[in-house]
Order: sequence, then structure tokens, then C-alpha cells
Amino acid sequence: ESEQAGRHLLALPGAGDARRVRVLREAAREAAGRGAADAAIGYLQRALREPPGAEELVAVLHELGLAEAADRRRDEFDGHLRRALALTDDPVAQTRIALDLGRALASVGEFREPVEIFHHALQATSPIDDGDAAALEGEMLAMAFHEFTCTSLAQPYWQRRFAELDRGVALAPAI
Repeated sequence: ESEQAGRHLLALPGAGDARRVRVLREAAREAAGRGAADAAIGYLQRALREPPGAEELVAVLHELGLAEAADRRRDEFDGHLRRALALTDDPVAQTRIALDLGRALASVGEFREPVEIFHHALQATSPIDDGDAAALEGEMLAMAFHEFTCTSLAQPYWQRRFAELDRGVALAPAI
């Protein structure tokens, strides 16, 4: 149902209507759910042209970047996810976007950038919860295992984790 309304909205000029943005985002979710990344991308690109309000812009950019990553559009997902990351001050959103950006880059065979992105997110001044920190650290260590040019970033984390294991400390499940 949302895709039908979304197809109608594709032909209309932008009007800054938050309801249209919501319909287009829902249409994109439906399209992505059936494996139609290209259609999802079209709906989200159109949502950007509406344009969304400031409170929804980060979400639209994030969703668009994820749809582009699913379609292996490296040059496009990189810009949209980095812009979403730069525009948000919310530590939870920053963590989720950083994880998604790093994973998307890894999916196209790039491992150094994800290590740097995860390391930067772990060093952020905004507090993140332990689960998010464990996810970032686990992903960073996994990527560093594949990219030997960034061992200096991962080394302190490996040393801390090995020291914890030596002391018998149970590691977080994400690690």
C-alpha cells in the first residue's frame, strides 16, 4: 500500500511535506523488504528532494545509505552515511551509523577505513552504552584482522582483551 502511494509521490515536485517523507520512507522499507534495493533507493532519493525536516534528515540519509550499500553503490552509500554521521549529535545514532558505514565498506572489500571509523566512534566524547561499545570494538578487531596496515589502532584493544582473558574476565558476547 505504501509503495503504491510512494510511486504516485515520485512524480510530484517536493513540497516540504513531512507526511510525504513518511510515506516515501515506508515505501522504501517495503521495497527493501522484498529485495528491491533500486526501488528503495528511488523512494529515499525522492524523500530527500521533498525535503525532510531537520529531525528526519539523518534518518533518511541513513536509510538511503543502507539501501545503496545493499545494492553495492559504494560511492553513493559512503557519502550519504558519512553525511548522516556528521549531522547527528545523538550518540546512539552515531554508533549505529558508524557500524553501518564500516560494515558497508567492508562488504566492498575495504577494511582500513572501517577500523578507523570504529576507532573514532570508540574515542567519541559522547557516552555510548556498553553493548554499543562492545559492538564497535568487536567489529574493529575483526576488520583489523583482515587489514594489517592498521594494527596500531587495534593493538591497545587486543592487549586489553588478552589481559582480561589472562585474569579470567568473561568477555562481552559481541567480542
